[in-house]
Amino acid sequence: MSIESENMKRSMSEGNANNLIHRLDPRAKLLSLMGLVVAVVLSDPPSVIPQFNPSTFFPYLFVILLLLSLATISKISLITLLKRSMVVIPFSIVVALFLPFFGNGDVVVDLVFGSLALSSHGINTFVGVVVKSYVCVMCIILLTMTTPFPSIIKALGWLRVPETYLQVLSFLYRYMFILMEEVTNMKRARDSRNPNKARRIWYIRTAGLIAGTLFIRAYERGERVYSAMVSRGYEGRMPSLGRMRMGMKDWIFMCMFITVSAYILV
Repeated sequence: MSIESENMKRSMSEGNANNLIHRLDPRAKLLSLMGLVVAVVLSDPPSVIPQFNPSTFFPYLFVILLLLSLATISKISLITLLKRSMVVIPFSIVVALFLPFFGNGDVVVDLVFGSLALSSHGINTFVGVVVKSYVCVMCIILLTMTTPFPSIIKALGWLRVPETYLQVLSFLYRYMFILMEEVTNMKRARDSRNPNKARRIWYIRTAGLIAGTLFIRAYERGERVYSAMVSRGYEGRMPSLGRMRMGMKDWIFMCMFITVSAYILV
């Protein structure tokens, strides 16, 4: 595996694996953080229009501070966590872009003679979607940075997630870095054959060839891997090693998040 792929794989699970958060049962972390995500999604949106109410932002700020505290305990860079969570903001803005124009609240700005207007309810909903998306993605990123991916898969299996979905996720995670390495090698080979920097149209054409070649290689690799698995006794279910046990610290962790989730919903 190349250095770039290895660094990316290592960056997905940062921090000191010997601290309290990393040693928690993956089921406790998964249930706690997913429950917090559900509570954030079901909570009322913050009030921005017609009167700005700072207290409506306090639950979200409290959750962010809690997540940052857990990241500090886990020896995870706070800047890294905050920056990675911001990736979702452009997507949430695009998805919720038209929400301010649809709402039953007071009209704030009349744009097209009453046929198109910004409503207070729509603006509050728009702000709520962006803020909630950021907080929820921060929860998910913290989970992935403090829990090995195989442990997350095992916890999802304990929650009775269909085995097919779990295997797809497992293979996606395992071979994503290999495919990225192949793309890097093909791009490096392309650049080595074009020292004079040909025109942009040449890059577009070779990009299509790279995509087609990558698809064929991925398909052939999948067939080889499946044949190797069947020859070793694969019958539709991956064997699992080790047992998970919930301790007192796991239950305390879950109770803390249940309390926070209840505070958000109240």
